[in-house]
This record gives sequence, C-alpha cells and structure tokens, in this order.
Amino acid sequence: MYQVILSSDANNDINQIVVFIASESGSKTTALNYLVKLESSILSLNKYPERGSNPRYKILRNQGYKFIAVENHLVFYKIKEDNKTVIIYRVLHHKSSYQNFL
Repeated sequence: MYQVILSSDANNDINQIVVFIASESGSKTTALNYLVKLESSILSLNKYPERGSNPRYKILRNQGYKFIAVENHLVFYKIKEDNKTVIIYRVLHHKSSYQNFL
C-alpha cells in the first residue's frame, strides 16, 4: 500500500472547489457529497496508483505526472516508488489550462 499525501496546492484546490459548489448550488450537502467523492477517489490511489492516465502533454508525462478524473476535475499526482507514496499536486477543472498550473 502507498501513502497518499496532499500538497498544499491540492488542499487549497479542494477547498475552493467545495466552496464554489456550495455557493453555486446553494447546498452545503451537495458540496460535501462531492468532497466525499473526491476524497474517496484520491484515497483509493493508495492501492492502485498506476490506474491513472498519462497527461497528453509530453512535458508533464516526462515529469512523471499521472491523473485521474473525478467528474469535472482532474487530480494530478506522482508516484514515488522509493518510499511508496503518491503525492497529489493539483485538483483542477478539466477545462482549465492545467499545464500552466503544474
């Protein structure tokens, strides 16, 4: 099993996503349900870190990034085999120019 670590940027991304969903939907429950979905998807990387896809941009692939999609968001991470960790770097909307954020 791998340890999953959230960077401060990823943590901030998740907080902003939850606040945005709560604001747009007018429902804290909707925002919290999405948070649970994000967290469970991210934490599942502890068992299957390789299941993510490789980014389409070569520079990101060469840097070792992988990503998983959770509804409208992409969770970018790297696998560190030497210490069995998965580091989550960013959680970004799929329509964003994500290569500029990594």
